[in-house]
Amino acid sequence: MARILSLVAGKATVGKTGIALNLAAQLARQGQRVCVLDLGSEGADLCQQLGLQPPVRLRELALGETRLESLLVHDRRGFDLVPGGGDWLQGLDAAAHRRLAEALAALCDYDFLLIDAPAGNERNALAFALAASEILLVITPYAGSLDRAWSLLKLLYAEQYQGPVRVIVNSVNDHASGRQCYDKFHGVNDFYLELDLSLLGLVRKDSAMGQAFDRHGIAVIDAPESMAAIDLRYLADRLLAADDAPQARPQEVRQAYLRAAGLLAVPEVAEMELAGRAASPSDDDLHLQLEYLSVQVEQLIGEVTRLRDSEPGARGNEAREERPPAVAAQGDCGIAALASASEQVVIDGEAFTLYRLDRPGAGPLHFACHGAPDEVVEADPRVG
Repeated sequence: MARILSLVAGKATVGKTGIALNLAAQLARQGQRVCVLDLGSEGADLCQQLGLQPPVRLRELALGETRLESLLVHDRRGFDLVPGGGDWLQGLDAAAHRRLAEALAALCDYDFLLIDAPAGNERNALAFALAASEILLVITPYAGSLDRAWSLLKLLYAEQYQGPVRVIVNSVNDHASGRQCYDKFHGVNDFYLELDLSLLGLVRKDSAMGQAFDRHGIAVIDAPESMAAIDLRYLADRLLAADDAPQARPQEVRQAYLRAAGLLAVPEVAEMELAGRAASPSDDDLHLQLEYLSVQVEQLIGEVTRLRDSEPGARGNEAREERPPAVAAQGDCGIAALASASEQVVIDGEAFTLYRLDRPGAGPLHFACHGAPDEVVEADPRVG
């Protein structure tokens, strides 16, 4: 049995891949047998960061063109790697998903399997997160990170994910500001979702991460005294100290992945046929699908609003007057454009806009838009 940890993020460029590499190297240095499953997008994957050019990748395994044994690459820093990379997860057929499920089950022989999952909320990418026994959610204090991480968290809740979700706040100025960022995120979860959410640790902003990347290196090995390396070693220690961490059995991992990918496990199909029951979806299944679709609708509205604002002339005074003033002040909150009415509310001395959305056949829905963090800068794209 292995501890399977899926590193996820709501958006790219939050440093997820760099954290995966450093955790793998540090856990291997502490005597653990570690494998990293690389599912990062092409150009920002683990192989690119390590300077490797594998002849075959996970896509060939999914298509039945190679075996898992032919994919494994041993890195000189003590861990194994299954190279993935590329945006090929969409459009896979049932046979490809079953090959991936078998590969996940076979990798349970390691002490730790770290899955560097693709950023975002695509269904096939989410399947790897739902198959993991633990999730490491990487966020930053930067623009867009918290909003998109929150959307990802809602999907995990809708899919009834039962494992622990451990948060890593990356690229913080100091531990105090990083803790403040986590507290805001955790507070929203406690109020709306009540997922098993905890803070694994913080990683301070450090040029050593980017410098190690430029040399195809790893900070915990090539810059061990840097602030980031110290923080990353602490994260590895926290993972090892978790005595109650769930252990994944191969059969459980296989079934969890197939279920998340939308495929029924073979034993479940056989039982339904023997009982003579139709494989009709239950009310719970329909509820989960509606929850998933509602998140996608929110994201689509935000994307349409962003594209509309980027059109020529959209930034003129006339275009701004057509939008509610509070929406322009709050930033990217596209669903607010559908509001039937709004009013200014003051709570604890802080003023914000409360929107009302009239729904046919149901009562009105009231909501507010959260603004971006005070400090809005872009993360260093070189570190994952």
